[in-house]
Amino acid sequence: HDPVTGEQLTAAGIAARRESESRLLCYLCCTLWMCLPAPGVRHQLRTHNVSRLDLALASSSDEVQLQVSIGTARHLLDHPDGLRLPSLMRFLSERLLKVLDRDTRVRLTPGGQDLPMGILQLTMDTVAILALQREMQEELKAYRIWKRLKRLARVEEQHNGIQLAVLRILCSVAMHPTHRIAWVKDPSQPGDIANFYPPREEFCTWLTSRLTSRDSNVQTLASLTLTALQDDRLKGTAELGSSLLTTLTAWWTLNTTGRFDEHQKAADENGPGVADSATLEEVLRRDTREISEAKFDLVEKHKGRHLSVIQ
Repeated sequence: HDPVTGEQLTAAGIAARRESESRLLCYLCCTLWMCLPAPGVRHQLRTHNVSRLDLALASSSDEVQLQVSIGTARHLLDHPDGLRLPSLMRFLSERLLKVLDRDTRVRLTPGGQDLPMGILQLTMDTVAILALQREMQEELKAYRIWKRLKRLARVEEQHNGIQLAVLRILCSVAMHPTHRIAWVKDPSQPGDIANFYPPREEFCTWLTSRLTSRDSNVQTLASLTLTALQDDRLKGTAELGSSLLTTLTAWWTLNTTGRFDEHQKAADENGPGVADSATLEEVLRRDTREISEAKFDLVEKHKGRHLSVIQ
């Protein structure tokens, strides 16, 4: 019966009521997620034994709930206050990987009822943010992310957004020191065999195939990752790597958000949203000049020595 009117509910009415209650619970959990970075709120939640905040992601079929909960997780992962809470990072990563695992398994099954592409894209972009964290890179390796995402990229070959998200995740995982550098050993692995992950030869072949993508972002990221993994090009005297460093510096200068505030100020001088191209070009020239000076100092310092990728 309806608790307000007292009328008996039909099957459709019961289903609608359950859906409304499920969404209300999702919104409540997401609201509490947003409050977790505040120490006072966390203290109150512990005091009152508030738990099961994972119910925000309990529904596997409600597109609205998934969009709200995953979008909230993405906001927290991209916010400085959220990044300062390792326990929150682990909590969100475990839930997001379950959603990703559930969706990819269904999507890769012939005839499976997969989620809308928008939800998969949002999930992948959120996991890509997580993959920037060192601990998460190790967790993604344990999750066998290479095998899973390689298959997903093959199935969604025509979807540029998914291809870029897959590349961002795998490139981040590959940059972990124990996954990338032969002499940095994983203490959990016996012996002296290099523990490259994803498997180096197979991954480099896959990256090379990305260089022909129609998306310039995919091409650039694949090229930069190949450069980092195949660091033989950086060995030798500093002068030999000068042209490569110049190219990377120019690309970084045009794509970095490190000077976002200055660029935004320059763009807003003539009114909101109106960019003064001359002013922006001056900022970029200054960025390039400062980076070039730093690079020159580095080259002078390491003349005659082998340069590592980090250097």
